[in-house]
Amino acid sequence: MNRGKTSTTARAKGRSWYLNPLLLLLVLLGVLAGAGSEVRAEAFLTPIGGSGGSQYITPCPAGQNLTGFELHAGLDIDAIRPVCVISLGPSTISVPPVNAKWAGGPGGRQAWVVCPASTPIVLGIDVTSEGTRTITVNNIHLFCGQAVSAAQTPAAQPSAIFDAPDAVEEDMTFFGGVPDSVKRYGSSQRCPPGQVAVGVHGKSGVWLDSMGLICDMPRMTAAQTGDPVKALGRVPKTSTPLPPRPICDVAKEARARNSPAAPGLEAQCQASKTVKALGRVEAPFTAPPRPICDVAKEARARNSPAAPGLEAQCRAELATRGEAIANQDPLSAELRSRARNDLSRRGFDLGMAVAEGQTMPGPGKQAIHDAIKGVEQAGFDAAVSFSLQRNRNAQLAATGAAIARADPAVAQARSADSDVFYWLGFDIATGIFGDPALGASGNTATGPGSLGIRDALNPAAQRGFNASVALHLSRSYKRAPAIGSNAPAPNAPVLSAAGLRSAVVISQVYGGGGTVDAAIASDFVEILNRGAEPVDVGGWSIQYASSSGATWQVTPLTGTIAPGHYFLIQEGSSSASANALPAPDLAGRIMMAANAGKVALIRNSTAISGFCPAGPDLVDFIGYGNVNCAEGGALMPELGRATSAIRNGAGCIDSDRNAADFQVATPQPRNQVSKPVSCQP
Repeated sequence: MNRGKTSTTARAKGRSWYLNPLLLLLVLLGVLAGAGSEVRAEAFLTPIGGSGGSQYITPCPAGQNLTGFELHAGLDIDAIRPVCVISLGPSTISVPPVNAKWAGGPGGRQAWVVCPASTPIVLGIDVTSEGTRTITVNNIHLFCGQAVSAAQTPAAQPSAIFDAPDAVEEDMTFFGGVPDSVKRYGSSQRCPPGQVAVGVHGKSGVWLDSMGLICDMPRMTAAQTGDPVKALGRVPKTSTPLPPRPICDVAKEARARNSPAAPGLEAQCQASKTVKALGRVEAPFTAPPRPICDVAKEARARNSPAAPGLEAQCRAELATRGEAIANQDPLSAELRSRARNDLSRRGFDLGMAVAEGQTMPGPGKQAIHDAIKGVEQAGFDAAVSFSLQRNRNAQLAATGAAIARADPAVAQARSADSDVFYWLGFDIATGIFGDPALGASGNTATGPGSLGIRDALNPAAQRGFNASVALHLSRSYKRAPAIGSNAPAPNAPVLSAAGLRSAVVISQVYGGGGTVDAAIASDFVEILNRGAEPVDVGGWSIQYASSSGATWQVTPLTGTIAPGHYFLIQEGSSSASANALPAPDLAGRIMMAANAGKVALIRNSTAISGFCPAGPDLVDFIGYGNVNCAEGGALMPELGRATSAIRNGAGCIDSDRNAADFQVATPQPRNQVSKPVSCQP
C-alpha cells in the first residue's frame, strides 16, 4: 500500500500530463523504429495504473517472447524488467540471461512472477494499482499459454501471481487518526488473437506507476537440430493428395469471390441434389426421442392437462440422475447422507441434477425449487449451494481433497469442523496454498484472486478456507526457482512443533490499550515459565507483526523467570485510559492491533523475516483474529479493547494449537510478583 506516497521530493507530483492516444501511438512507433529489427510490435496495450513517472519501453530481444517479470517490491512494486525466453520449435524452451534494463526505483526486495514451463508465454495480465495521491502497481497476475497456437485462449484462472505482501492494510490511519482516502483500481488486458506478449511498457519513477503489454506474433526460431520453423497458419507441403471437397462448398466459395466459374459450379451443385440412384428407396425420417423435461416444459407453456404428469416424470428422472452425481464425490455423498429424511434427500438429488456443471443460480433452478415441497426445498438448496461453489473451483477442490488424503497433518486440520461446506472451503484453499509437490499452486500470500474465491463461498466454507490458508502459510514447501533465476527460491517459513514446546510460553496477549474505552491503558504480552527450573530470557525477544504483514517489531528481553512465575512485558501505551497496567517486568514500545495480529517469542533479538516465524530459535507463537498464520492452523476469534487472549490452565496448557489453547476473556495481566502457578504433574 502506498498511502504515504505523498512526498514531492520522491517524484514530481501534480505534473501529470496526458498524450493524445494517436500521438502516443506515433511516439511509440517512432521509438521502435529506432530500435532496428529487434522489436516489431504490432500492438501496444494501454498501460494500467497511475499517470506519474516517466515513460519506459522494455521489449524482449529479437526472437524472444515474454515469460514473466523480475521485480523489486516492498509495500508496492518498486521496479520491473521483463524475463524472456527463446522458443525452439513447438515445445522446447531455452531461457536466455536476464539483461533487460530496470524500470522504476532502487527500493524493495527481489521477487519473480513467471509463467510455468508447460505454458511459458504471457498472453495477458491482471493488474491492481492503488494509492492516495500517487497511484502505483502492487499486484500482477499472469495468464499464460504456448507460443505455437494461432488462436490463444488464456485460462480462466491466472497461471502465476505476485501480490505485494503488505499492500493492503485496511485499518491504517494517518495523523490524528483520520483515515486517508485510498484509491484502488484493477484492470485486465489480453494480447489480440494470434499474438503473444513480447515486452512491457508504461511509466515509472521511484515506483512502478503503470504497465502494459507489448504484443506481436509469436517469435519462433529454428530448433537446434536445424529443422526450419514454419510461420503460424502456413500449411506445409505434402505429397499426400487432399480429399475431394463437396461440389456445393466449392460453388459457394466461388460465388463469394465473384468467380466466373461460379454459375457452372452452382449448376453442378444443384444437379447433385436432385439426382437419386435408381432403385434406391429413401428411408423414412425418425426423430430422436426428446428429453422428458423439455416435453414437460413445453406442455406447461401451453397449459396442457398433461403438464403435471410430465413434470412428475421429469423430477423422477432428475432425482435418479442427481443421486448418481452425488455418489461420485465423497463430499457430496456425505452431505446427502446427512439429509434428515427421504423427502429432503429427494430434494438434494434434484438440486444436484439441475446444478450439474453450472456455476451460477438461474430461473430454471428457481422454478424447480418452487414446485417442490418445503422439506424437499431444504435439501435442494443445500445441493445447489454446494454444487455451484464446487463447480466454480472444481480443480482446486479436487487437488485439495487429494492432498488431505496424502498428508495426515492436513487431514487433521481439515477435520477440525464437521461441516461439509467447511471441508469444501478447506480443500479449495489447499489447492491454492498447499504443497506444489502434491499438485497445489503453492501460493505464498493471499491476494485479490484468492480472496475473491473465498468471498464467493458461504460462511462455513469461508471458515474452512481461512483455516487452510493459516495452516499452509505456516508450513515450508520447497519451491523451484523462477525461470531465469540463478538464486534459490524463497521458502515459506515453518512452525516447528519441537521448537514450540518449551518451558516458557506466551500466556496472555492484549492489543486494545491506548484508547478512552480500553480495558487497560497499555498493550501487553505476558509469558510464563511452566518448567521446574529458572529460565534466563536475556537475549530473547518478543516480536509483533500485523495480521497480514511480514515486517516484525522487536522488544528485547532481559532477566530471569522463576518456575511457575509470570513475566509482564508492557508495549504501546497511552494515558487516555484510567486503568493502568500493573507494574511491568519490562517495557517496550510496540503499538499492537486490538482485533488481529501475530506475536512470537524468539530465542534471539533478530527481527523475523517473512509472514510466519520459523526455525530452532522459535519458542512460542500466537496468531489472534483473522491472520495469515496461526499455530496449529485453525484461527482464533478476534480480540477487542475489552478482551485479551489468555492461555488455558492458568497458562499451563500447550497443545501447539492457538484455537484450542487460548480463550478470549477479560484481561488479567500478571507479573513476577503475582501468585505463581504449578504446571508440574
